[in-house]
Amino acid sequence: MRVAKRIIIYLFITFLLCNLPPFSGILTAMFVDMKGSSFGFVTKDLHFCMFGGIERVDSSKAYKDYVIRYADNDHDLYRFYNVKNYKMLWRYGEYLFDPNWQVPFLNVPSDFSTERYYGSYIDDQPSYKWNEITNQWVRR
Repeated sequence: MRVAKRIIIYLFITFLLCNLPPFSGILTAMFVDMKGSSFGFVTKDLHFCMFGGIERVDSSKAYKDYVIRYADNDHDLYRFYNVKNYKMLWRYGEYLFDPNWQVPFLNVPSDFSTERYYGSYIDDQPSYKWNEITNQWVRR
């Protein structure tokens, strides 16, 4: 019984240490393929999309221009990067406390192109529209 308690305590301490920012960052750099910005944010109407951290996107001039141009629309930002790999124990602290992961997820259409959104983009005629009744994307 004492051995089991020790093992549990050591595992818990290891888990906590792995989630501290310096160790978590090193482990992420070693084991996660991070090309470019890992976060992209989009509005539900698909008129606005931008890559970067949520603070940067929310305070950007492009987002403020979108809010002014489409004043009647829902201006909530949604994360369209949904990969949360729970096998990577050192990222749990990031999943819980990073503001980018706190933004709700929106499953964008499978053929929704994000390549043009590096930087920011305001699309006047997006190719999809969200149907509130069926809760699905509908091609325009």
